Amino acid sequence: MGRYFSIIIFLFSSFFIGNNNERRTDDLDYSSKSKAIAFGKLNERNIETDSLPLYMQGEGILEPPIDISGYNNAEEYFDQLFHGKWTYLAAGYDFPVGKPDAKGYYIARKFMEERHLGDDFNSKAGGNSDLGHPVYAIANGVVTFSKDIGGGWGKTMRIVHKNMDKTYVESLYSHCDEIFVKYGQFVKKGEKIGTIGTANGQYLAHLHHEIRTEINLPLGRGYADEPTGYVAPTRYIRAHRPRW
Repeated sequence: MGRYFSIIIFLFSSFFIGNNNERRTDDLDYSSKSKAIAFGKLNERNIETDSLPLYMQGEGILEPPIDISGYNNAEEYFDQLFHGKWTYLAAGYDFPVGKPDAKGYYIARKFMEERHLGDDFNSKAGGNSDLGHPVYAIANGVVTFSKDIGGGWGKTMRIVHKNMDKTYVESLYSHCDEIFVKYGQFVKKGEKIGTIGTANGQYLAHLHHEIRTEINLPLGRGYADEPTGYVAPTRYIRAHRPRW
């Protein structure tokens, strides 16, 4: 009798623990490829940055962050990734600082000013006054890159957003002091994903922010003569504010 009772207890415990693990997906290590399947497994490239000289880390990354081998394009790959995840479609965009309207911030270097491919958000108080201030996801999406790559980039995050009209954009957040999200993690608009930094002491504190209409591009250098695949972040956000 005692033997059968023990077997029943074991089976009940296994069922309960298994179901509990399925529910508590927030406890997973998103950086683990084997566990990231809970969020729609991404084929992350193994980007070797440590072998590069420090001044080239970041600038020397020439491969896209996600390996889309077997797909016709990045959109087809992400269509599969977002399948069934309707609550993570982007219904509107807010600013990455001063949630939700960039209150207390100004753009120190605008899109395409001196060939700059993003907007640099600085606190109106100047200096390093915004060091450690929150950085927010501008819309719902999935994190495709979250690493300290050194050089002129520092701690950098990339998020792919699928819009309600089935188009895609990608947002980039760089020079951060801390990053709170990991590769493969789905995030919501306004979620705190990191803090403003100095790219490990390279600059005064600010957030370098990009929006790309061509997703899964190589990291690039942050500057270019032609902004192919990029749009002005502030202009895009203002044109795509939340619908509700």
